Amino acid sequence: MLLKRLLALVLLSGLFWLASCEKDDICVDGDTPRLIIEFYDTDNVDNLLPVPNLRIIGENGEKDTILVNRQSLNKVELPLKVNTERTEFRFIINAAQDANNETGNIDELAFDYMVKDRFVSRACGFVANYEGVTDDLTNELGSNGNWIDSIEVVVDTITNENDTHVKIFH
Repeated sequence: MLLKRLLALVLLSGLFWLASCEKDDICVDGDTPRLIIEFYDTDNVDNLLPVPNLRIIGENGEKDTILVNRQSLNKVELPLKVNTERTEFRFIINAAQDANNETGNIDELAFDYMVKDRFVSRACGFVANYEGVTDDLTNELGSNGNWIDSIEVVVDTITNENDTHVKIFH
């Protein structure tokens, strides 16, 4: 009799233990989207044109925020800040392997936007989406001038990384 009660108690405890399990809180699709930029040929606007030895540095030219380092690319994915409504970058074409000096043609480009937080799930929390994205290219004086000829914001609301958001013509 005691053995039956003990067995019933163990089985009942096991059922409660199994019933208390819940789904793992794993965030699969909860990342804040990055800004997708593609580089195009100014003379043939349908052709992608890689930027030779491209180097992209974050706001204020800080060396510790290098996002792309001397690569020839026709597409980049850049993070935008979520705690402010402006992110600035320095795009450098033909950047040399000189650690002490920033060589090449430097263009300063900023993006302005409004940050909208969106709740994804309990596991993921909130992600930032960006609305009203606009560009601000600083005109460079001097002999080099800007290597970026023009910029087109194709999609001004950034909610995913599936689409190209900005086209840069050079």
